[in-house]
Amino acid sequence: MEKEPQWRGHRTAERRKTEDGFLYRDPVNQTLAIKLLLWGAADPLSEGTNLPNIDQFVEDLERRDAPAAKMSRDRLNRIRELHKSGDMETCLAHVGRLTIAMQAREALEAKHQELEDERRLSEALERSISRMLVRPVAVETALEQLREPQTDSPPLAGVHVTPTFSADEPKRAAADDAGLSKRERQIRAIEAAADRLGYPRLSIPKGGKKAIQEKCKASYPDLFGVGNDPFLDAWSKGVADARIRTANHDTYAGR
Repeated sequence: MEKEPQWRGHRTAERRKTEDGFLYRDPVNQTLAIKLLLWGAADPLSEGTNLPNIDQFVEDLERRDAPAAKMSRDRLNRIRELHKSGDMETCLAHVGRLTIAMQAREALEAKHQELEDERRLSEALERSISRMLVRPVAVETALEQLREPQTDSPPLAGVHVTPTFSADEPKRAAADDAGLSKRERQIRAIEAAADRLGYPRLSIPKGGKKAIQEKCKASYPDLFGVGNDPFLDAWSKGVADARIRTANHDTYAGR
């Protein structure tokens, strides 16, 4: 035989869960619970009103030591006193006030949960964006490793071998470019990046400009800094001087 659930709740509202809902230890409380269920069913504005929910609401306030806990307990005690005295009109008025307070708290908690969910989503998006910002450099590094020759054997005839890139190359380039203007050093960096990627300087393939930009920003942060403007301005100057351009340049130029 299964053991019946223990009575729980405030001493004035001991109750236990059953298959049909809640059963109060005090028959007077059980009668009040039934009356409130019938009242809630008959009044659309009081839909969902029931004594177990109100008791649980007040007990939660007391457990949290909320400022409204004592006032709510006094009102709930008053509800029980009015019910025993037969003044159901005043009793239901107090029930309505407690129900409004309970619904307001539920709405506030739902809003709090919504804001918390939005905060977690925002943090997840920021982490994803950070990973995406880092990924191009990581991918380019992996591609550089794949481009390095695996042996010292000469390349096969007709096979294009992409020039390799040394980590010290930007330092050597900086030394070679000493005394030049920043714009000239930017254009030379773009040319060097195109060479390292195996692109003909005057026929950069589709997608190559973006790859060159990523390489330049990763290898020469002092020249290209934050944002896209430094690279795009230098690229435009290189195009104007016929030193760098895309394969479809003439098409877009209307020639």
